[in-house]
Amino acid sequence: MSQPISQKYRLELRPLDYYFFGGETTFGNGEGQNYYARTRSWPQQTSMLGVLRYFLYPDHCGPNSFHLENQSPYGSIIDLSPLFFTHRSENKYTDYFLSPIGKKGKPRSLRKEPGIESQQAQYSAEGIGDKEAPEQCLIDKKGNQLAISSDTIGSDALCRFFDKIGITKGKNGEDKTDAFYKQRMGKLADGFAFASIVNLASHLPEELFDAKGEAHKIVHFGAEKALFELSLRPTEKTFNEIYPVDLCTHDYADARTCHLLTSDTYITDDKLPEKLDFIIADTRSFRYISTPGKDSNVNFARLDLQNKNSKTALHKSGKYFLLQAGSLLYGSTKAIQNAVSQPAFEQIGYNHFIQLKNIHV
Repeated sequence: MSQPISQKYRLELRPLDYYFFGGETTFGNGEGQNYYARTRSWPQQTSMLGVLRYFLYPDHCGPNSFHLENQSPYGSIIDLSPLFFTHRSENKYTDYFLSPIGKKGKPRSLRKEPGIESQQAQYSAEGIGDKEAPEQCLIDKKGNQLAISSDTIGSDALCRFFDKIGITKGKNGEDKTDAFYKQRMGKLADGFAFASIVNLASHLPEELFDAKGEAHKIVHFGAEKALFELSLRPTEKTFNEIYPVDLCTHDYADARTCHLLTSDTYITDDKLPEKLDFIIADTRSFRYISTPGKDSNVNFARLDLQNKNSKTALHKSGKYFLLQAGSLLYGSTKAIQNAVSQPAFEQIGYNHFIQLKNIHV
């Protein structure tokens, strides 16, 4: 029996020590220089795409990187799922996903408030004040919850943080008195890794895989070139099949439809809030590194922060804002589908959502 042309793989990226994923608060340079830089808790989808392209280079990796406006051919990479988290204990895997919760630690629900006439204010979220952003936790298929981050050593949270303080040295080893810095690094709890389901156009060569059916590679990744173990193994499951959708419900009694963003989501429709009943969401800043075309003599070691038209250097994109994974959108499915339809983002694991089940229906 012949093998199917495409093949899904489970990609895991396991940090071997502290890491730093750059966001808006980096050290920068010139007028944009900062004393204090803080890591993101996890990598962007563009970073997961980049490390996968590195793993597949050169035989299965196309010449293009992510671009906002175009659905790119990435060689044999068809698409990636949204990021999730996995814990390995011996040969047992437990997957965790972002899910919104209330302050009391219960899955988020909305309840009708009596005596309120306004449609916009007719429902309130448990544990959320008017000016508070949605809280999040991680949840597995059994409903077990895990806090996302903590500054407390020995906590059970997924991400722990460590502040590194120092001073930048000059070319001759002298201290630069104006170059003190503080850098917040991240570290995952023992046994955890970042993960994604990737869909490739063809099977990878068998010689890449060990006796357990896994392919491994040690890679330098992130702004500090931290060490990670990257692994791939075949899987038949899609992201939607492993996501604990049955645990995500809402409990208001009318026919109002609720949708949960399972990934960060880019929306260009400024009038979307007017088309929906209401939204409970927070935003996350987003940039990507743009690369020149495939025919250019690219200087991959240089990131040009000034000349965005350079034909030989990488450069940062402009700043965009995405709705965070775990945000809740209330309104018609068609309106949401139209709003989140962004092929370039969907291809690399952004702009994914599910409709939540109403427990009264």
